[in-house]
Amino acid sequence: MGDPIIRGDIVVLTPDKAVVQAVAEGMAGKPYRIVGAATVDEGLQGVRSASAELLLVDTAFKDPLDLLAKFSRANPALGFMLVIGNEDAPVAVEAARLGVYDFIIRPVEVVKEAVRIQVALQKHSRALEDRAYTVA
Repeated sequence: MGDPIIRGDIVVLTPDKAVVQAVAEGMAGKPYRIVGAATVDEGLQGVRSASAELLLVDTAFKDPLDLLAKFSRANPALGFMLVIGNEDAPVAVEAARLGVYDFIIRPVEVVKEAVRIQVALQKHSRALEDRAYTVA
């Protein structure tokens, strides 16, 4: 039957390969390419692609909120999610204020997180449509 048509990229910025693998497993069969990025530079390269739709930022990186701003400047059309641990509640609250769509909580549950990612992609798509409508 052939490969599905890819709608866009989901960039997963994390030093934890298990998180990238869990996201890839959860999104298997969906029309998105999962791009793992273990460093900020790799993440920037991934989000500069015209096909990048969503960036998952792991709070394992120093200053994850600053990273959100940096990646937003690199690609203003990008949507965001955070990968957090239980100890990251204060960061999660501030990230929500900055417009992060949702959170993936460690340890990653493949099916549950795939649903969260799909909902975030839907929210992001609506936000882009609203923005285009407002500009037009």
